[in-house]
Amino acid sequence: MNAERLKQLSSLLPKNSAGAAPEVLTEDSPGYLLKSQVFNTKFQFRPAAIVLVETPEQVSEIVKFANRFPTEITLRVRSGGHDHEGECSGTATLLMDFSKMNSVTVTRQDAGTEDQPIVSIGAGARFRHIKPILDSQNLGIAHGTCETVGIAGYTLGGGWGPWTRLYGMGCERLIGATLVLGNGEIVTLRPDAPADSPEAKLLWALRGGGGFSYGIVTELRFKAFKLPENLCSFNLRCMDAWPHRPALEILQCWEKAITGNDNPRLIGTNLKVVATHLPAGQEPDPQAVLDCTFNGYFAGTEQEARDMITRYFGLQPLGACVVQVHRAPANGLRAAVRSNQWHFESWDRNVPSQVQRLKRLATGSTPINPDIPLDGDGPAPHKITSRLAEASGWNDEGRKALICALQSSLVPTPDEVGGKSNNFAITQYITLGAITGPFYATYDKSQQPPSAFPYKDRLFTIQFQAWWNQYLNADGVPTASCSEIEHGVLANRPWDNRAEDWIEACRDYPIPGTGGAFISFKDSSVRTQIYFDESYAALREVKQTCSMDKHVLFRSRKTII
Repeated sequence: MNAERLKQLSSLLPKNSAGAAPEVLTEDSPGYLLKSQVFNTKFQFRPAAIVLVETPEQVSEIVKFANRFPTEITLRVRSGGHDHEGECSGTATLLMDFSKMNSVTVTRQDAGTEDQPIVSIGAGARFRHIKPILDSQNLGIAHGTCETVGIAGYTLGGGWGPWTRLYGMGCERLIGATLVLGNGEIVTLRPDAPADSPEAKLLWALRGGGGFSYGIVTELRFKAFKLPENLCSFNLRCMDAWPHRPALEILQCWEKAITGNDNPRLIGTNLKVVATHLPAGQEPDPQAVLDCTFNGYFAGTEQEARDMITRYFGLQPLGACVVQVHRAPANGLRAAVRSNQWHFESWDRNVPSQVQRLKRLATGSTPINPDIPLDGDGPAPHKITSRLAEASGWNDEGRKALICALQSSLVPTPDEVGGKSNNFAITQYITLGAITGPFYATYDKSQQPPSAFPYKDRLFTIQFQAWWNQYLNADGVPTASCSEIEHGVLANRPWDNRAEDWIEACRDYPIPGTGGAFISFKDSSVRTQIYFDESYAALREVKQTCSMDKHVLFRSRKTII
């Protein structure tokens, strides 16, 4: 997109309600470099222009303009910028940034009742902004485990998170949206549209069918739920509790906690298992002791959560369980639950400062305090791939193969990446995110509107992750001195390519009882059809017949077409 085209477009963009035109950034604009950054800093893109859109009408005008020059303009959209393959941006593209469209409004309209209100959220809102507003009204929506994720990308990709066992993936509670189609038309999607209408088909596709394919979402509407009266989040580092317990046994215990119908108050959980170095010439050991962390949200008291852990893991966890308790105040107002302060990123990534804090909590040298704010997870280079455990076919053969995949010569020893002096060392691990639970156990496929998320019957997601050079905070600001950062980057450099090789090896590792892939954990080497499985053909049809995108402007590497 050249300067002349940008000038033409700028003159056409509608003003907002205050009479101001949207901000347009180019390479010589202040703030351009920060706004061009995506969460995966392995990618360094330079968009031709970044438009900070504020209204659906501005988005519509951009789409109409792109239709006039479909071979000159490549569109990209960004909500939170967390696309793991960086598909929310691109060099020489026209990037629509939705960060200013971040309103959060609670209403009693549509399908809402006093007990189940509707929350309307701008496409650029992030969970760090959404949750305090909802908490103040004692309401929740399904959310992810990272506070800087944007609502649009999270929901359209399915949306796994701490509420999945109880309320399903985030997309399941999406009941409406405002959408800009490929011809620039602005449409409102409602849950009561006739089942065979384009509007109903588009809403179905938005519920887990991936982002950007079917239109550009400017607002989403969700069924909210009331927060439970008692909530606690917990973090159990199993190696602290049981130093010699095999990872296989811990995995089996975790699975007992999530399967069956006798543990409904475990509303969400994941199990993190850290990969370890395998010396040359050695075979992986399916009975290996690995660093495992059991994370969860529990609808009950701290003691009830501890009792639940003891019941399923069989041994008293020796006081190593870190529990954050959120109690209602004396006046009974449950808004004090403050779930926005739950430890988002400790479910997944732990930068060294967080690890040390968790160790202090575990040993009792720091008192338990529900107001402890853990550091936000910041942008960093990384590579991810995924698959899912099947309800039938998953057994000890698959469990042992998974444990063996975590032992590799492609994983460095701590000393090989700078030892204790490197605060930003390479981290390689898996996270298993529970899907099975009360929601999908009673899921009714005839419900309106249905969802396109294809893996409702799987036990859990398996996410392989490799991260390095994690020295930025959630706002993209360095957390260390230049010399510390340089030391860490140089120590990692001999190994970061091998970390990505490990991800590729895990993608192809034979693990019986697994299959598919989760689009939110995007890996460009996984075929698009695998992400959408049984919904793939129908999603392609929605794209071709309902999106009005004759020039296929809504397209990136992993869109449906």
